[in-house]
Amino acid sequence: MKSPAFLSILVCTALVASLAGCVPGSTNAMDPPSSSNADSSSGAVGEPPVATTNAPEPSDTATPTPTPTATPTPTPTPLPPTWEQTAAEVGTGVARISNTLCAGASTTGTGFLVAENFIVTAAHVVRGATALAVLVNGQVTSASVVARDDQQDIALIKTGGPIDGHMFKFSDGDPTMGVDVAAFGYPWGQPIGMTKGTISGADRHFSTEFGDLGHLLQTDASVNPGNSGGPLTALDGTVVGVVSAKFRPGSGEIAENMGYAVAASAVQPQIDAWLDSSSVLKPAKCGDQYEDGSGSFPMINNSDAPEANDVAQMLYAHGQAINRRAYEAAFADFTAETKGQFGGADAWSEGMKSSYWSQLTLQEINSGEGVVTASIVQQTSQSAEHGVNGQTCSDWSMVYDVVFAEGKWLISRVISTDPGGVPASCS
Repeated sequence: MKSPAFLSILVCTALVASLAGCVPGSTNAMDPPSSSNADSSSGAVGEPPVATTNAPEPSDTATPTPTPTATPTPTPTPLPPTWEQTAAEVGTGVARISNTLCAGASTTGTGFLVAENFIVTAAHVVRGATALAVLVNGQVTSASVVARDDQQDIALIKTGGPIDGHMFKFSDGDPTMGVDVAAFGYPWGQPIGMTKGTISGADRHFSTEFGDLGHLLQTDASVNPGNSGGPLTALDGTVVGVVSAKFRPGSGEIAENMGYAVAASAVQPQIDAWLDSSSVLKPAKCGDQYEDGSGSFPMINNSDAPEANDVAQMLYAHGQAINRRAYEAAFADFTAETKGQFGGADAWSEGMKSSYWSQLTLQEINSGEGVVTASIVQQTSQSAEHGVNGQTCSDWSMVYDVVFAEGKWLISRVISTDPGGVPASCS
């Protein structure tokens, strides 16, 4: 016969483990668990246990709390630039172009960078050039004409080396009447300026000596001599036109509040085609000038004076004129008083017949009352007949006094600071 303890174990095995009273050694599976005041051997039957349900054990991994989805912040619409911001951005790409002619004084106009050594301008700005001196963003260099369309009054020139400055882009479409625009340029030989206005007419055209000039935008932005070839831009700085003229169509009379620019839609295709060209046009020939070279030479400007860039360009163009035998243009760079001291253009140019400027460094600028003094070091080559003490290559230390008159910088005095006025022979 099985013992009571064995039976109790069988019963407990059969029952759910969570039921109370399943204690081995108990004589009754339903007996309550023993306590300190209950005798387990008495065999007394206790109250039936109350069945309970055990709570599930807590998990070691916490239930993740859902991350709230942030409401996206709308991106603010960028504000359009101001004209002040546009001027600051594009100004470094606006060029002043000095055109040395074989006969008469040099002329000036404006252009703008479209690649690191290519500048767009008006055809009449560079027409007849024997040499071009370009000032862009404080850099003075020579340039050659790549191509010119006289009828449409546009041209492309190539500088003697890469230029650091803003590269302009053409507008995707032509502006309509009422659109705000601004003209950038160098009017009347002054430093760079900007004039604002609007488009007051589109698709204008009139006759010139070269044919029908069309695709013109009319603007009330003020343009003056010197502005020609400069960019007419929209507020975002894109070029909508190339400034061409300020006169009444068909009459040649100056018209107030009526300037004209060749529309970008007509300019860009031509410029794109010219940019692929590797050749340049031959400059105009003045007399018995050298056939080799364009009259250009290394130019260094070591001065940061406000007038330094203007004076550097003027002296560079003056040297180019001498090198290209454009003696009328070179002589026109002197004041009337100084011209008289030289005894006239013929007497002055006689001593220049074999002279060639090969190097120029602007060392220092000092400003006085109405006069700017430029200290320079220059190197020239010449025949022994025209050289000091028979020198064929000379290193000069010079002082040029220059004044701003008649809308341009003019030379009022030239002095050698070499001992006894004798330059050093090139080593």
